[in-house]
Amino acid sequence: VDGQNRLAGLMKLYQDILDKNIKLKTRNLFSSENDLNYESIKKRIENFEFICTILVDFDLWEQGRVFADVNFNQKAVNKSIYYDIFGSYPDPDKNEIYLAHMLAMHLNTSTKSPLKLFIKMLGKGDGFFSQAFFVEAVIKFLFAKKKIWSDIPLDYLNNGNKHEKLIKYFRAYFSSIKHVFNDYWPQENQTNSRSYKHILVKTTGMGALLRLMNLIFLKLEKSNNLEQIDEKELEKIMINLFLDIKKNGPRYFSSNGEFSGAGSHGLQTALFKELGQDLKLIQ
Repeated sequence: VDGQNRLAGLMKLYQDILDKNIKLKTRNLFSSENDLNYESIKKRIENFEFICTILVDFDLWEQGRVFADVNFNQKAVNKSIYYDIFGSYPDPDKNEIYLAHMLAMHLNTSTKSPLKLFIKMLGKGDGFFSQAFFVEAVIKFLFAKKKIWSDIPLDYLNNGNKHEKLIKYFRAYFSSIKHVFNDYWPQENQTNSRSYKHILVKTTGMGALLRLMNLIFLKLEKSNNLEQIDEKELEKIMINLFLDIKKNGPRYFSSNGEFSGAGSHGLQTALFKELGQDLKLIQ
C-alpha cells in the first residue's frame, strides 16, 4: 500500500554496493578513522530491519483508507531526522547542513570531546539537547553571513581545509566552560535531562553559549593567530576569560537561577546578553 519506494531504494543501494557503483568518501570529515567501505555497507543493509505492516484480506477501499489515515493523520517528521538525512552527504546548495551535521556527529562520539553523548541524535534517547537544535544553532550563529566562520562552507565546497580547525575550537571552548563551571556540568551518572537539573548544557545554556562563541572568537582573533595556537593553549586562554565571571555561575546555569525553565528563544537570548555584557563583549 505504501513504502514501496523505500524498499526499492534499499534494493537499488544493495545492488550498487555489490557492483561498486557508488563513490565512497575516503575518510571521515573530522577524523582519520573510517569504516565506510563496500563490505561494511553491504553488512549494514543485510542486517537492516525493514519494518512493515501486512494487510491481510483488505479490499481496495480498506487499503485506501489505511493509506489515507497514514498520510494525512501522521505526526510531522522529527527535525533531527531531517538534519540527519540531509546532513549525511555534501550538497552544493546546503553545504552548511552537512558540515554542522558532521560536527555534531564527531562531538557526540569522540572520546576527546567534552560533549560526548550529550546530543540526542535523531532527537531521541539520552542526551541534553537535540541534533536539530545544535545543527540549527551552528548554522545560524557561526556559519551565517557576517559570522565568524561564514567562509567555511564555501571553502569546503572548493576542497579547502578550513573546516578542520572547527574540532579544535569547539573542544577547547567547551572544555574551558566545563573547567570553569564544573559545578553545573553533568556528572557521570547524569545522562539525560531527567537526571540533570542544571541548564548549562540544556537548550537554554547551549543556545546562549553557541551564540556567544561568535563574539568570543571574534575577540580572540584580534590579538591571536588562532590557527597557530594548539588546543590546550587555546583552552587556557578561554579559561582565563571565563574565570572573570565564574562567580556568576549560580545565576547563569543553576537549576534555580534566573534563566532556569523551558529552553525558549527568549531565555536563550537573555542569557546570551547577560554573558556578553559580563564579559564586556556587548555594550
